[in-house]
Amino acid sequence: MENYDSGNNISIRVNDLFYFIIVLSGYHLFVVDDTVPIVSVNKKVTNSELGKLSKVALKKCRVIDPHVDNFFFFIEIALQSVKKNGSVKTYLLLVSKIKKFFINQWCYAILERKMVF
Repeated sequence: MENYDSGNNISIRVNDLFYFIIVLSGYHLFVVDDTVPIVSVNKKVTNSELGKLSKVALKKCRVIDPHVDNFFFFIEIALQSVKKNGSVKTYLLLVSKIKKFFINQWCYAILERKMVF
């Protein structure tokens, strides 16, 4: 598993259709599909753009298998607009928005218990 780096860039693995698998826990987002190329986003996006991306992500998010040790979510998201527009701050805001969507759902609570750092 790979998480975002500690510098100013965020590296995520995505394929041409911009599908990626993430595991949410705390403020960490891990990309677990190693078969697709890395795309780095290294500039900032506006809160408005971030809001739009979050809505797209949440609409496309679904639980793959509620019985596996880690909960994987497919999120289809239009990354074209943020390939060159991202920062760790932007990343954390997006994760926070996605996290809020799951915070009151049993699957998120179980996910949080299952993850080990």
